[in-house]
Amino acid sequence: MHCAQNNPIMPVERLLTCALLATLALASVAGWSAPAPWYWWYSRLDGQRHCAQFSPGPGWEQGPGPFRDLNCSIPHPMTRS
Repeated sequence: MHCAQNNPIMPVERLLTCALLATLALASVAGWSAPAPWYWWYSRLDGQRHCAQFSPGPGWEQGPGPFRDLNCSIPHPMTRS
């Protein structure tokens, strides 16, 4: 019989090792992410336009895009599907 099987600390060490590895794996994937693209949003109420990454709320329709900057002036290399 191996002495490590009787050691109550081993499961905790194994748990901490697994938690550390999972954290490192998730951190490495997060490094691949890119910022969300920007779009023009048009108000259904008065036609005003607003450049944002996400809808300002109900009553807004998505317009042209995507763009790379907050002024909606630099086209984003990705294509709309």
